[in-house]
Amino acid sequence: MQVSRRITILALCTFFVCGPGAYTASAKNLPGDPGTTKAAVRQALLRAVCEGEVNGPTCGECPSFAPDRAEVGSIKVGPFHVGAFVNPGANEAYVSLSGCDGRPAGYTGAVLLRQTNGKWKAIRYDPGADARVCLRFAYKTGTTLLVCSFQGDGAGGVFVQGIGAQYIGPAASNLVSLIVVQDTSGACFATKDIISLVGWKQARVNRDKRVDLILTITESHAKVVGDDLCQWPEPAKVVTHNIPFLFDGVKFAPAPGAAATVACLNNNEIGSETRSDYCPTVR
Repeated sequence: MQVSRRITILALCTFFVCGPGAYTASAKNLPGDPGTTKAAVRQALLRAVCEGEVNGPTCGECPSFAPDRAEVGSIKVGPFHVGAFVNPGANEAYVSLSGCDGRPAGYTGAVLLRQTNGKWKAIRYDPGADARVCLRFAYKTGTTLLVCSFQGDGAGGVFVQGIGAQYIGPAASNLVSLIVVQDTSGACFATKDIISLVGWKQARVNRDKRVDLILTITESHAKVVGDDLCQWPEPAKVVTHNIPFLFDGVKFAPAPGAAATVACLNNNEIGSETRSDYCPTVR
């Protein structure tokens, strides 16, 4: 049975859990933070998260503040992002914790920790927050902002990727999406959108001396030959878009010459009618 081609982002909640970090991180494409956290700090954070037995980068069981205490075995901890996420000048960390949400494998949460009097202590657990593949930016208030990637498999062979800014507040974290693209090559469509996030980097794009974000996205629209719409499409032209997002110290926005490209690629109707025309290139 062919899945309807008009499935909104909201309707995706039917197929996999929605909310911050509901998708799995796109580690296969995008490199995360280079890992400048010192080994001694990583070990101290690992011990603070685990509360018990530590085996390499894993915990023996879920910590007391995680929602699922029944999970037994290797609970993966990390990467470790160190900065001042809530309080300017504070020594804080935002650490990925996988396997303690009581949900299927591939889902994750994150732990906010703060160092006081030389000791790291867990402040809270953010269920569903995905901090596995992230870059760090300096927020205008003197705090640290994470920009993270996410991805997930929707219904009917639709594969989704996205980039979002993870705003870590004193009470909760909020993921603000910058762009979401889709690959429908696994769906039963006559023409398949194959749009993929293949790279990102930090760079100074304008003259405000702030570090900005450049995304590399490939776009292809391939047609199926024959009556079997579920088969792999014929090879098609691939267009590469290098898209700058300017960061003003508070939020990200596409550079003026990239706004039309982002609007075209940022498909908010996952599984919607495919198209054969290509998005405009960045001016």
